[in-house]
Amino acid sequence: MDASDCILSGSAALYLLHPVFIPNDLDFYVPLDTAVDFEYALHQRGYNPIHVDREHHESYYTSDAIATVARLQKPGVRRTINLITTRSNNPFTAVAQFHSTLVMNAITSDAVLCFYPLLTLGGRGIINVDTSKTRSCFKKYEDRGFEFTTTDSPWAQFADHICSTSAYCMKTVRSIDDSHVLSIPFHANSPPISKFAPFSWSLCEA
Repeated sequence: MDASDCILSGSAALYLLHPVFIPNDLDFYVPLDTAVDFEYALHQRGYNPIHVDREHHESYYTSDAIATVARLQKPGVRRTINLITTRSNNPFTAVAQFHSTLVMNAITSDAVLCFYPLLTLGGRGIINVDTSKTRSCFKKYEDRGFEFTTTDSPWAQFADHICSTSAYCMKTVRSIDDSHVLSIPFHANSPPISKFAPFSWSLCEA
């Protein structure tokens, strides 16, 4: 993961923060330029591509930051790996376009990152992309006890909201190395996000 600038995101990253369900698959996001090396590493561990209907993939991976999606499986293992390549050399460009803040989390080779920890750790998320396809995803998470909203400051702890300034405002430009990103390093004295900085984003309604 370190050599290819790859991150693990999606349900698996959320599981580390909310172990209330077991993900059916693992979503690895890797830059297009290094994807071949990462896929080869998976092949060396027994994972090979399997056919999945293109429409199925498009219903889950709609971001324009994504270049390709492939599914791999190891014989005898039920759960699969989704290998998602990003057009940018920074795979967090895809994370920032996820359907809600609830899933804007990732596992790097050095740390666990959560973009909106006050919401995510409370089991809540602001909707970032609202379409008929993403609503089926919201329903899946709501069935597991999570909550969603389409407004900026729906909960009591954000009553002091300042538009375009507060960290949880949809119009605020955030940075991966700002003080509002939760970073849990795996190793002492390891800079967990230095290789992915600088990187900034705001939510879709900005």
